[in-house]
Amino acid sequence: MVYFYGNVANVSVSARHFDDAIRYCQRAFDISEPVAKSSRYHGNLYYVWAIALWQMGNLDSALKTINQSVEVDEKAALGGHVSLQVNLALVRYTKGMILGRQDAEASLLRSQAAVAAVQEALETPEKFAKTDASDFLSRQKIAEFELEVGNITRHRNPRQALIAYDHGLARIRETKASTASEIYEAQLLADSSYALRWVGRKNEAQQRIDRALQLLSEAQRFPAEKVEPMSDVYDALRAQADAYAESNQKMKAVRAYRELLDKLIAWRLDVQNDLRDAICISRTWTALADLLRRVGRTDEAVQLEAQRTELWNHWKGKLPNAQFLLRQSLVQVAPPAVSRSAAER
Repeated sequence: MVYFYGNVANVSVSARHFDDAIRYCQRAFDISEPVAKSSRYHGNLYYVWAIALWQMGNLDSALKTINQSVEVDEKAALGGHVSLQVNLALVRYTKGMILGRQDAEASLLRSQAAVAAVQEALETPEKFAKTDASDFLSRQKIAEFELEVGNITRHRNPRQALIAYDHGLARIRETKASTASEIYEAQLLADSSYALRWVGRKNEAQQRIDRALQLLSEAQRFPAEKVEPMSDVYDALRAQADAYAESNQKMKAVRAYRELLDKLIAWRLDVQNDLRDAICISRTWTALADLLRRVGRTDEAVQLEAQRTELWNHWKGKLPNAQFLLRQSLVQVAPPAVSRSAAER
């Protein structure tokens, strides 16, 4: 029954039913206490619980809980079994996301600690990739982990970020072409376009965006009438919109962000109850409002900003740290110099 409740908790997290996930984790722990063998599931239960807490905005508790998962899984992985080592790497990676994920869900903004945690996680798939030239899972994890290292570091050190992005690209390109590999490659290409642009390689940045959209099309992910918040397609379309904005193609940027906003709304966001959705639409409103002001459409910008204020006020009534969480969506739409300025205010 411990395994059953753990699986149900996992499914609940995937369905974004986080209160249910926590309840099922607690039930699994309650059942496991009298059964010594059940303790081997504790690492996964802590892991699922931590993700639920993180997605709900309870970051301090999420970090405490993921540390408990790390502790349990480190002991389990000492035996050397491959699956247990992979589990530990995933838990360490998730710890990094809670500490400092950028351009996605809110985090504690502890960037150095986040990068250190993800780089520690990277050691495991790198070890397996070096010993098995055909191992897809290890290369998938390297792509996934390096994507986040790049996203965390690009705002302050875009050249360093490119090293991470390009390593992830090199590894995923070692695999046989598949829908999964196309999606990971597209994510790395789209997100790395920011760093390329910020070091002056604008043409290459646009080429990467174009290729990302092509790969998503080949994977039958794009075009799409609706777009999930913070998904691969969302990131690619936002990368294109931001590329227009940063190259002074203001009207193209407005149209791109307006289209992206329409596709988000078509997803039927739950901005009143799902923090991810609230942050994502807040980021999109912020970027679009800034562009509308730049083209003289101030009334429309004011309307979007009023919607954002109303949404933030709602979340301030739900979470004591809502201001800290939601303000991250203001910082993450800007180039490095602007990001630092906004963060320091």
